[in-house]
Amino acid sequence: MTQVPISGVSAESDPSAKRIASLSKYVSEYNINYIYFEENASSSVAKTLANEVGVKTAVLNPIESLTKDQLKKGENYVSIMNENLKIFV
Repeated sequence: MTQVPISGVSAESDPSAKRIASLSKYVSEYNINYIYFEENASSSVAKTLANEVGVKTAVLNPIESLTKDQLKKGENYVSIMNENLKIFV
């Protein structure tokens, strides 16, 4: 698996039109089926790109922090990463 970022170092800044065009070409060239984005990140650019090239999106949890609800359910790093793995299968 290869990770190709949509945005640069700052996830808050939108990619340029040139970057979107480059990503569209990459997705088509390498027969990419999914564009993944982080649970707590904005999904608008990923969804726009996915719609443009006709692929699906999926959400991954970067486990930057656990909510109180997740802790009450007994979730932890391993359980969250296992959920992420299920997305790839």
